[in-house]
This record gives sequence, C-alpha cells and structure tokens, in this order.
Amino acid sequence: MSTDKQKTEHELCLEKVRAEINHLLAQISKSSVETDKMRAETEKVYKELKWHEIVIIVSVTVSVTLAIVAIVKLFL
Repeated sequence: MSTDKQKTEHELCLEKVRAEINHLLAQISKSSVETDKMRAETEKVYKELKWHEIVIIVSVTVSVTLAIVAIVKLFL
C-alpha cells in the first residue's frame, strides 16, 4: 500500500470516529434535556401530592366531625 492510500484510509477512519462522537454528543444532549424535563415533572407531581395529602386529611377530619355531630344529635 502506498503512503497516500494509507493516509486516506486513516483520514476516512478518523472522519467516521468524529461523526460517531458528534452523534453520541447529540444523544447525550438530548438525554440531558429529557432528564431536566422529567425532573421538573417529578417536582410538580411531588408538590401536587403534598396538596392531595392535605385535602384527604381535611376531608377525613370533616367527615369524622360531621359523623360525631350527627350521632350526638340523635341522642340529644
């Protein structure tokens, strides 16, 4: 093989490697964006969950209070 042909094959190989690296970097960037989006959605769900728990506690408390009032009214 001539030196020029070896150099050309080497350059082609380097171009393929660079293209693969660029492709991998693009995938990493896309994954990072998706991760950030999922993190934001998770934070939103946790905030909603806290409010949901409060609503359930208040609802149960009100229900129990009304049941006690109803029972007391029956006997008074």
